[in-house]
Amino acid sequence: MNTRNIPPFFYLATVFLLALTNLVDTDAFTHLNLGREIFNHKGFPAKELFNYPSIENTFSNPEWLFGLVLYLAYLLLDITGVILLKAGIITLTFYILLKDSLLSQKNLLVSIAILFVTAIFMRYRFVERPDIALMLFLSFNIYCLNAYVQENKPYIYILPFVQMLWANIHPSISLMIIPFAAFIIAGLLQRFLQDKFTHQYTLTPSYKQIAVIAAMLIISILASFINPYGFHTLSAPVGLITSNWWMDEVIELKPPIWDVWKSPFIFSAVILGSFLLTVVRKKTSLIHLLIALPFIYIGLSGIRFVFLI
Repeated sequence: MNTRNIPPFFYLATVFLLALTNLVDTDAFTHLNLGREIFNHKGFPAKELFNYPSIENTFSNPEWLFGLVLYLAYLLLDITGVILLKAGIITLTFYILLKDSLLSQKNLLVSIAILFVTAIFMRYRFVERPDIALMLFLSFNIYCLNAYVQENKPYIYILPFVQMLWANIHPSISLMIIPFAAFIIAGLLQRFLQDKFTHQYTLTPSYKQIAVIAAMLIISILASFINPYGFHTLSAPVGLITSNWWMDEVIELKPPIWDVWKSPFIFSAVILGSFLLTVVRKKTSLIHLLIALPFIYIGLSGIRFVFLI
């Protein structure tokens, strides 16, 4: 084994072990049962099965593909298969995060150290829920955009297919718009400032790259409509965060409080402080700042979303 591969190997092995937690989240059993019913019916049941107040309503499950895959893992290796699937998805996510971090900094040990701390910070959300797919898809989206601008890698062209999968696994698909918008809006601003005032920024896309990114955003949005619920999957999170009932009655949708949970605020401060350092060193990226800010805001808006920070 190449000695350079040893730190990444131990890093990924450690993340995998961190993700090997017992199945304790009760929502996982809901997803397993829904996956079982879809598997046995070879399609969607006609009526709701487990949501008692809505038992006569038409069956609706925008996370259907996650439940189905979870159940297939259960059929293969029982509960062990479910836990291994979760650990595999999380490990793949942190592999993508490592690849992304090495695009610009090229400092393997620093990247591993920071990502290891991040893994510990996020571990509370290493559960058998579709959130882990959100971690994977969002990381991959940002990596593909970074790799396209920095190294002209063509991974960006598979993103519409990725968004189609995402839209059938978790309604958080609407979050994919944030990194696209950041690269387009901040990319245009950086290009203007660079051309007008010769101010140099890291990660400044060409006008051609910005046009390609905009085209991929449009195609990605259209691809996300390929799901049983069409546009509703893309708009579902808006209904969640604008509903007073959900925000008042569901504990995990309440914002974290400093007296109870300090790490989200500390982590946010560290992230913002790192951008101040890049300004001093004249290596700032408005694109990455515009990506980070919405996720800090969303993460501090509800306990459920803290991992997004």
